[in-house]
Amino acid sequence: MKKGLLLIFCLALLFLAACTSGTSSNSSKSNSSKNTLYKVRDYKYDEDYYEFVNDIRYGFMNKKGEVVINYQFDYVGEFSEGLAVVYIGDKYGFINESGEYVINPQYDYAEKFTDGLAAVQLNGKYGYINKKGEYVINPQFDNAYPFSEGLAAVSVGDKFGFIDKDGTYTINPQFEYVGQFSEGLAWVELSERIGYIDKTGKYVINPQFDSPYYMDYGNLDFRDGIALVMVKDTFGFIDHKGQYVINPQFEWANPFTDGLASVSVGGKYGFINKEGSFVINPQFDWAGSFSDGLAVVADWDIEAYGYINKKGNYVLNPSEKQYVWADNFQNGLAYAILDDENEGYIDKDGNVVYNYLTEMTYIGRYGY
Repeated sequence: MKKGLLLIFCLALLFLAACTSGTSSNSSKSNSSKNTLYKVRDYKYDEDYYEFVNDIRYGFMNKKGEVVINYQFDYVGEFSEGLAVVYIGDKYGFINESGEYVINPQYDYAEKFTDGLAAVQLNGKYGYINKKGEYVINPQFDNAYPFSEGLAAVSVGDKFGFIDKDGTYTINPQFEYVGQFSEGLAWVELSERIGYIDKTGKYVINPQFDSPYYMDYGNLDFRDGIALVMVKDTFGFIDHKGQYVINPQFEWANPFTDGLASVSVGGKYGFINKEGSFVINPQFDWAGSFSDGLAVVADWDIEAYGYINKKGNYVLNPSEKQYVWADNFQNGLAYAILDDENEGYIDKDGNVVYNYLTEMTYIGRYGY
């Protein structure tokens, strides 16, 4: 049993590392939510030493769980605008949905394509390429993040500003941290205070909110006219004018998705609507955000995750399907670990579509 639990724990950590590898700490990156292909990986596991051999390969499967791009890469990103970042050897490149190289591995680092351009790093400097691999903006920045609404956050030294697709500064570097433009506004941080600027660099909402340094900064972007903010360790929501639509009162909160936001009160999580009223009362030990019509929730008493619908009813009950790890659904599938024999992608009925453990190669101490 200990062996199985150790294996599960290690797999979850490796999956998280795969998901976050290559992502910036800045929120100028947004996650794709309409994948047609899903990242998969093949491990070698040494049963004698209870450890993974450093020989992991990644590929892609379709929604049926069929591997359509074979395990061959050291890392892969999600598909965005028809291309995916891949890492092999010590260089990054891009493939299409047939697994063919569109841009050969040649960069020290690469972000996904957004607005037709991708940030790439070479020899310590970032620039932007088009889908032919041609430089549109030559490498010159210390950091560079994906375009959003026609602008991209870049830094020279320790200050961030914004450029257009010609590489011209529309907002000069002056901020400590910045987010991406969303609904015409971007959050910026100065002296540990968060405010929001428009595309001319003018403050629309003056810096006044606390910096939630322990949170994914992408959570601060405006979505559906509302943004999450923190004031003195409590969370609330503001509109485009900086007026509170829901006063700071929650111990924790996630952004609105599908019209609902998970919040914590008294150590329990529930879901509120945009008027701040509870639609699903606080009852869960933890709750994520809704995605694809379902949200992950946790029951710490049995140390398990499950999924609920927007009425708060269990679709996959933790007491019945005791997932020891569960991620959001995307386009009908979600990554989850059920036990030491079932770990991979599941559908909304809880059926395992792809099982990493049946694909994994087990070896002994002598490599066979």
